Amino acid sequence: MAQNPLSRRAGELTRALVEAGVLTREQAGKVERLLAEGRQEKAGKLLGKYMDEKTKSGNP
Repeated sequence: MAQNPLSRRAGELTRALVEAGVLTREQAGKVERLLAEGRQEKAGKLLGKYMDEKTKSGNP
């Protein structure tokens, strides 16, 4: 099955965030799964939550 452009871009974004130490692989997988299911709003909220947690932990 071919990936749609949104899924491909989401994969690129989450990989970059994992490499930068912003997300764990598990968190990235959850965000990618939601996007693949067409649940963009939920994925965005979850990504924001993860980024807020990272910022509050003192490791921006």
